[in-house]
Amino acid sequence: MYNILVTGAGGTAGVNFIRSITLSDKYFVVGTERNKFHTLFPNVNKMEVIPNHSDHNYLDELRKVIERNDIDFLHPQPTPELQVIAKNRDALDVETYLPAPEVVLRDKLAQQRVLERNGIDVAKTIEISSEADLHDIEGKIAFPVWVRARRGAGGRLSNKCHSADDVLLWIKLCVSQGRAKWGDFIIQEFLEGRDMAWDSLWHEGKLVTSYARERLEYPFSQLTLSGITGTPTVARVIHEDKVNLAAEKAVRAIDPSPHGCYSVDMKEKDGKPMITEVDSGKFHTTIGLWGYAAIKHLKLPAIYALPNLYLSIGLEKQVPDMPKYDIYPEIYLVRHIDCGAWITDWHNLKEKVL
Repeated sequence: MYNILVTGAGGTAGVNFIRSITLSDKYFVVGTERNKFHTLFPNVNKMEVIPNHSDHNYLDELRKVIERNDIDFLHPQPTPELQVIAKNRDALDVETYLPAPEVVLRDKLAQQRVLERNGIDVAKTIEISSEADLHDIEGKIAFPVWVRARRGAGGRLSNKCHSADDVLLWIKLCVSQGRAKWGDFIIQEFLEGRDMAWDSLWHEGKLVTSYARERLEYPFSQLTLSGITGTPTVARVIHEDKVNLAAEKAVRAIDPSPHGCYSVDMKEKDGKPMITEVDSGKFHTTIGLWGYAAIKHLKLPAIYALPNLYLSIGLEKQVPDMPKYDIYPEIYLVRHIDCGAWITDWHNLKEKVL
């Protein structure tokens, strides 16, 4: 049995990741959380409360958890913890399966610049570091635009703006409320097309497997200015060569030797996938839920659950032979708070997952 540590275990992504891997009896799972209320959520063998990633004691406390529980493998779930751990993993003396630190630590603006230099189709992106940068913005990008944070997840600081005045008002509001500072924002062209996501696992430069989906609905989107709340309530698996190839090409541009998990966000423009973000060292939030459904309900082999495959390769260094793309059938995942989760094809398949 392997001892696995999952940080941020009480968040939605952590709970889903753990839900998938605990279908196996190979793992003793320890979770860490900074929020004591969230320690109730994950199905772990042991839970520990540690400081926030920004606390100067964070690494020392994490190291104590690793030593106290004889941890064999560390999976950092939230992006802020991933970045701290990627930067300091040599000091932690525990197995991980992560990209190189310099790849993990790039912000969204740096990512876009790398993608552009490598000829990847991306949403046009402009840096905004001061109010002066907005003076001639309408000559650089067409409105409406998408204002978003350079760092973070879940649609942080995002809003659709229809003019330079809108952009200025939005940034000033975020700054005045203490949610951000000038220099935390980028502006991207607003793309009206389909909202798509791609999750993948790589080993020493080779793509192991992947799947793509289209996001169709977000939770409580009517209550937010942006309509984006991070993770979808309705998504459907899609099998499209152009999506797979665009995402794979984007990962290879970001990292010449991809290793670990990579997630890609895309919006469509005139039928073409445009890359809006590549998250290195991260799966999307629902990866574990798809994996759980794949094993429990679709009766696929355990390696078709990407969290389980990720742990297997990370620990045992053996890469199975499996499809590079489209590992799941074209089905829907429908879920919502307090309503459970369902997989369906709207014809013959309708199963309650949670």
